[in-house]
Amino acid sequence: MTSPAKKRRILIVAHNFPPLASGGVHRPVKFARYLRVLGWEVEVLSVKNIRYHAYDASLLEELPDVTVHRAGSAEILRWAWLAGWRPATSDAPADFGELESRAPGRGYRPVSRGSRWFKAVTRRLAVPDNEVGWVPFAAVKGLALLEARRFDAVLTTSPPESCHLVGWALKRLAGATWVADFRDAWTSHHLRRDLLPVARFANRWLERGVLRAADGVVANSAAMARTLKPRLASRVKLLTLPNGFDAADFGPPLAKVARGDFVAVHNGSFRGGRRALALLEGFAEARRRDADFGRAAKLYLLGISRGDDLAAAERLGLEGAVFAAGYIRHGDALRACRGADLLVLAMTALEGAALVPGKVYEYVAMNKPILAAIPPGEARDVLRRAAPGAVVVGADNAAAIAEGFLSSFDAWRRGEPRAAADAAAVAEYARPAQVARLAAFLEAVA
Repeated sequence: MTSPAKKRRILIVAHNFPPLASGGVHRPVKFARYLRVLGWEVEVLSVKNIRYHAYDASLLEELPDVTVHRAGSAEILRWAWLAGWRPATSDAPADFGELESRAPGRGYRPVSRGSRWFKAVTRRLAVPDNEVGWVPFAAVKGLALLEARRFDAVLTTSPPESCHLVGWALKRLAGATWVADFRDAWTSHHLRRDLLPVARFANRWLERGVLRAADGVVANSAAMARTLKPRLASRVKLLTLPNGFDAADFGPPLAKVARGDFVAVHNGSFRGGRRALALLEGFAEARRRDADFGRAAKLYLLGISRGDDLAAAERLGLEGAVFAAGYIRHGDALRACRGADLLVLAMTALEGAALVPGKVYEYVAMNKPILAAIPPGEARDVLRRAAPGAVVVGADNAAAIAEGFLSSFDAWRRGEPRAAADAAAVAEYARPAQVARLAAFLEAVA
């Protein structure tokens, strides 16, 4: 009689994890969820409550059988929480009308200039990031967990890059098998181009150490993998694993306020150097050029918005046509996307070729018209393969964005059929299939 196969056990180290919410939290959540489905025992090490720009406790409902351990921190955002700051909460919207009621002046408060300056200054000083105060607490907690649980592998996921310092410590002090997952670039990220020389040197030294000490490295884009591969030690295994979508997250679409509305949705925050200005200018130009578009079109911005962008929207005369609803729960944002006539993606040229926003994969899976104002690079490659009907224009190009809005509106008005998504290409980005690849990689590394 053969003995049953040994169940694998993994510790996922993720500072940004629910109830914290942003585009980056979905990757570790889906790793935990689907590794569990594949038979792995999964535990997560994250941070205790901190002040953060978005919260979504509903994401934890996906992980009823996953234990989440939380370590303290000396970071500024932990102090803010301990000082009494608490996040605002909101109910799920029933329709687009409720999203309109949350626009600035009706409930939503955009990111202030002071907050942006604070983050910009601290980003230049902290090495590797503002969350470094979590590292000693997480390392001590992780060592205790390794001693008690005997995990087969530790997976750290960044940003923040401080997570990899925790993995490095667990590798050095406990001999853990360690895989470092990069959701974004580290030293080549566009937000690190203006670091002070000493901070730039320190980040490069730390990145080199992580890439040579890890047993495996995961990159979320092929372009990123190409930049990382020459810097890896020869023994380090490399996997390219993009972000993706989970069809289980797609609920019923939100209803429009009026049947004749042409609804455009941008899902995602304008932060980290990304602005909505060119998108707003393009939308305003399209309204000026086509009276029917001006009467019918509404643009909903779901996520964190900048105060200066919203002031620009007011100057452009977009009141009643552009609605910044702030962050809403991920499932509700996807419902809004499903109720849209046009899904909008806006990046800045500074973000470069290797960055692919996570929403790209959810957009293509919904098989809806897409207007993407993005730089040349892998995001365009994904759309070219999976959504051949997408309208792709240059990043930060308001005139081209206006043309994209008008051509999309004209096709909608005429009821013209659009090029369907490539089902085979889309299927490659399904979360269960991706995590199956990750599981095979982890087994090969361990």
